[in-house]
Amino acid sequence: MSSQAIKTDNSFFEEKVKLRADNLPETDPVNVLDMFHGAGAIWEDVRKKTGRTINVLGIDKKSGMPLIYLQGDNRKFRVDYSHFHIVDCDAYGSPVTNLQDVLKRSRNPLTVFLTFIQTGMGRLPNNLLFALGYTPAMLDKCQTIFNRHGQKKLLDYLWTVGIRNVKMYSTFDKRKSYLCIKINQVADIVK
Repeated sequence: MSSQAIKTDNSFFEEKVKLRADNLPETDPVNVLDMFHGAGAIWEDVRKKTGRTINVLGIDKKSGMPLIYLQGDNRKFRVDYSHFHIVDCDAYGSPVTNLQDVLKRSRNPLTVFLTFIQTGMGRLPNNLLFALGYTPAMLDKCQTIFNRHGQKKLLDYLWTVGIRNVKMYSTFDKRKSYLCIKINQVADIVK
């Protein structure tokens, strides 16, 4: 068996669409930055289900898709988040790097959708572990012990950055989690 994660575009598609459709902001139109755009199927379905005007700017590494999108690694784009109401990070693995950038540079209220997957052997990203207080020395000593309970570690991280309201569903084994969080909301700011 290969240790490579199998990339399944839009697994749990209906659940992802429902999570987004149920959590759209009241603005009209809704401006979305889709960091892992692919063919744009999720947001096209959200448009159809809600009848809302949704403008999507997509970013994807793949070339040759029949859409207008920014091609490249989304982590290399310097995004002005003030132009968007939603940032969508439906990644194959962990979008923690993207989330940290959004949290650091966004000043306006944003709804953020995350797909968090513990892939392969379940290795969690170092930037998530470091943010929770794990040190390089600890990880060098015994990496595997710190890779358990990835979903809980993600939720702990969100708590440490002041996010108190998380809408989420996950697979039975908690290796795939689909989340909706709101940042820079007046009610969510912790002093």
